[in-house]
Amino acid sequence: MDEESWRRHANPWSGWSRVAVLPALSAALWSRQWLDGWAVAALVALVVIFTAINPRLFGPPRSTASWMTQGVLGEKLWVESDKNRLPIYHRRMIAVLNVANGAGFLALLAGLWWLNPTLTLSGLVLSMGAKLGSWTVWCGSRRIWKGAPSVLANRQRLLRQGDKFLLITRYFGEAARFPVGLGLLDTVPAGTDEIPPDIAA
Repeated sequence: MDEESWRRHANPWSGWSRVAVLPALSAALWSRQWLDGWAVAALVALVVIFTAINPRLFGPPRSTASWMTQGVLGEKLWVESDKNRLPIYHRRMIAVLNVANGAGFLALLAGLWWLNPTLTLSGLVLSMGAKLGSWTVWCGSRRIWKGAPSVLANRQRLLRQGDKFLLITRYFGEAARFPVGLGLLDTVPAGTDEIPPDIAA
């Protein structure tokens, strides 16, 4: 996507409506047991078209306070950055979530092929859960990746001390600011790029 598309996609309405794409596509493919081939193809085409135009349907968000906006901006930074320059624990978390996402997607495809509801729902939940988990990491990590050297130095100090639990549970929990109202109305208070005082050097 170009810069303007990313800005529009950062709108919470764009992000959350995009979350519905995989369930909608799954429902369209599952419907082949009731509908003829052309009807199923039309439903799949509608989902694909919506996916393609979704980042351009909404205007840029009024603020970057919402969880979804932070996650999309973090995803953009991840896609465009040199991965080797990012902290290794971020890369590992994303790698694990990507594996889970892929495994869930394969299970989903198998469930849709055999029309197995248990396999289909399990794969859908795993794949979407991993994707939302990735957005949470991107949301919490964006400020660190773009932060001042002192921010990165503080994270490295915690890692050298072996305090990964404190780093992940305290800082990322606050940085992610899990959504109130799912971010649709920008109800999450705006944060700052300051180091939280409870783990500051």
